[in-house]
This record gives sequence, structure tokens and C-alpha cells, in this order.
Amino acid sequence: MEIDALGLQNVSAPPSIMDVSRTLCRSHKLCFCCLKPIVPGLHLGSINCLNLPVSLDKQKAFVDKAKATAATPVAAVQSADLATLSYQDLYADPSLDSHLTPFESEDVHHGLDEMYKDYKEAKAATVPVSTV
Repeated sequence: MEIDALGLQNVSAPPSIMDVSRTLCRSHKLCFCCLKPIVPGLHLGSINCLNLPVSLDKQKAFVDKAKATAATPVAAVQSADLATLSYQDLYADPSLDSHLTPFESEDVHHGLDEMYKDYKEAKAATVPVSTV
């Protein structure tokens, strides 16, 4: 980035074609002299450009083309319901009293814990112990 501390620029006057063209060439990595792409090792820019310089009419056409394609259409997406970033319990029942603890409610495990008929607690608690 170049900073000109001593230069004076009139803000009310529009920039010249040369200034706009130079700015566009820097942003698109083009040679300011011939408006061709800068290729490292082959064509480094306007300092050592061996091509013929571009006329003022071609620079005007280049600037006008860049101004015409400067507008980019942008699509906006807006959702009706804004999702919050806070935790929401999926199993929380809003009809329950808020003063009750989870252990005082009837459904402690939110319907995820069922009692099976074929389950025998005493049989499941027996663990075989092997001795050596």
C-alpha cells in the first residue's frame, strides 16, 4: 500500500482516467501499460513492459467496462423465526409446575425408561465370580 503524505488531491474533482485505470490494474493484477495479466517470471508489470502502451481510448473503455460490471446482485435471506442460541430442553413440558424438582414429577425419565415384563432384577444382579 502506498501512502502519499506530500501530495494534495482535490476531493471535489473526480479522479482522472489514469488514476482509476491504475487502481483497477492493481486490484486485478494487470499491467498498467498494456492491460495484460501479470505473470511472475514473464511479465512483471509496467516497469519492464515490452508491449506497446495502450491508448487513452482503450483505457477509457477498460474503466467503463469495470464500472459497468461493478454492481453485483446480492440475494438476501430472512427467516421468519429467529433461532436463539440458548439451550432448550426437548423433553420439558411447559404445563408442569416450575417449582417442582425433576424428581417430584411423575415422569422422571421423560418416557425413556420402560419396565419390561421379562426383566428379572435378581437374575440380572447375579454376577458369576471365577476363582483361580
